[in-house]
Amino acid sequence: MIEEIIPIAQIDPNPWNPNEMGGSALEKLKNSLNSYGQIAEIIVRKIGSRYQLIDGEQRFKTLQTLGETEALCSVITATDDEAKLLTKAMDELQGDLNREKTASALHELYALDNWTEIQPTLPYIVTGK
Repeated sequence: MIEEIIPIAQIDPNPWNPNEMGGSALEKLKNSLNSYGQIAEIIVRKIGSRYQLIDGEQRFKTLQTLGETEALCSVITATDDEAKLLTKAMDELQGDLNREKTASALHELYALDNWTEIQPTLPYIVTGK
């Protein structure tokens, strides 16, 4: 894992992030970033010449809203499957989950050949295969 300052314009959200934040929680995050700056890194992985968010999408969106042009990031190496698992694990620690995206991600993981290895790492009781 490498810490880097990355231009926000080079970072893309991931399509499977089920975390949603709104209302007072989003306002608190905005106030915190406005007052203290970015304290926690955004976790990304490099894909070609761009980066994809793994964790910190709400901080990323809020930094954009505040007009910031760079973000402090931890850059990791991860396959699509590892990125999905890490996103799920991190989202369980914060925010509310979008049920449709959660179900879709679990469905994709269920189809993997190594489902029996992945299943015990999930925060859900999921049966199959």
